[in-house]
Amino acid sequence: MKRILFTLIVGLAAMLSASALTFQEAFDEVKALPDGKGMTTEDVINKTLKSVSFPIQNLACCVKSGQSAEDTEYYGNSLFSIMDHIDPATLVKAYGDDQVLFSIFAQESQSKGQYDILVLYDNAEKGFCVAMLGQITAAQYQLLQQGCIIAYDKNTNICLYIEAFGFGGD
Repeated sequence: MKRILFTLIVGLAAMLSASALTFQEAFDEVKALPDGKGMTTEDVINKTLKSVSFPIQNLACCVKSGQSAEDTEYYGNSLFSIMDHIDPATLVKAYGDDQVLFSIFAQESQSKGQYDILVLYDNAEKGFCVAMLGQITAAQYQLLQQGCIIAYDKNTNICLYIEAFGFGGD
């Protein structure tokens, strides 16, 4: 009985992972969402997103901005649907409420010591949708796992706090 149950679980896991979107496919689906009236799509390709401590290498970024109140539901639902088709084992951090969807997915890259990263963010109140695809180091991946997502400014802005100082015991 245990063997049959185990076989069913392995089969189900294989089916789910086989039907999951790759990070590139998810990014392309966000890019392919149609622009509503008055919206703009901005692509940033092959850049390095530089912040003080967390650069993302080989960045591809798509920003869809200028969403009207009527468009926000469509984009939020579309992004949520795309997130639902990504392998859940790759989800590192996520945040969601009635105005914001934010998720970070990462998986080991074919390049040794690198991780592929996909960030999906939709903000209904601010009227934009963002997809970022790139690479981070293994050390950065560990920091992401330890980080904490905080919403501020009436939940319309998202910040990822990463421990900079370690106090206390192990």
